Amino acid sequence: MVYSELIVRSFQVVGFVTASIGDSITRANCYNMGLPHAPKNKLHSAGHLLDICMRTVGLGNLEPGKGYHFPDGPFVEYKGVVPQNELQGKQKELELDANALISRGGKVSAVVLPYAEAVELCGGCLPDYIPKSSNPRILKLGDNPGCPCGGTHVSDISEIISVKVKKKAVQFTDFTVLSHFAVSR
Repeated sequence: MVYSELIVRSFQVVGFVTASIGDSITRANCYNMGLPHAPKNKLHSAGHLLDICMRTVGLGNLEPGKGYHFPDGPFVEYKGVVPQNELQGKQKELELDANALISRGGKVSAVVLPYAEAVELCGGCLPDYIPKSSNPRILKLGDNPGCPCGGTHVSDISEIISVKVKKKAVQFTDFTVLSHFAVSR
């Protein structure tokens, strides 16, 4: 059996290493080591959790855009338009859904897969920027569909503690910043 692990240097992903059973691998994960950068893992996982909740609250038609998962102003951005009269209600639904998933908990895992298997695990499609010849790293939060991600995360959804959607959604011509959020420490 072959496993793939992230190589992390100074808290930056620099590549993958593949090893067989019995090989020695040093795994650096700032959350599990309890280092000062730990909140970034919660924020990163919370960003992906909000992606899941977007589908649950009926906003799955919006395309995920940029995300920023650092304590000085985390956000996730989505391309598409939400009717102005629905924004505030959807924000509250997102927060309630995210916190319900956090309360239930669920294992967070990542695996490197051949493209076809990754597509299947991600609900039938991957973003266009993922080459079909690649073996993407797929993140799964609980029983939800996976998504490609090379970042560090919590080991269980419950470790996020809670999500607060802090700022009213801002809508621009072709995208919506729907979730400026915070997580409990």
